[in-house]
Amino acid sequence: MKVITIYSGGVVRNVHKDEMNQLILSGIISLAQSSKTKILAEGVETKEELDYLKQVGVDLVQGYYFAKPAEKPKLNISNY
Repeated sequence: MKVITIYSGGVVRNVHKDEMNQLILSGIISLAQSSKTKILAEGVETKEELDYLKQVGVDLVQGYYFAKPAEKPKLNISNY
């Protein structure tokens, strides 16, 4: 499985209220979908970030909202 990882310090942090990060994420999602690649958002810290990421089509998430950092993603976003 191919995965594009989005890190918290960049696009994920406050994505639900940052229009520039939303535009960047939109481009990443388009690229991932066209290449049949999953998207992993790291550093999810709030329910608002999770809700937005789920709404726009991010596949996998990890972050302090769920647990301390893990070596591999443990949660599929569709479970939330």
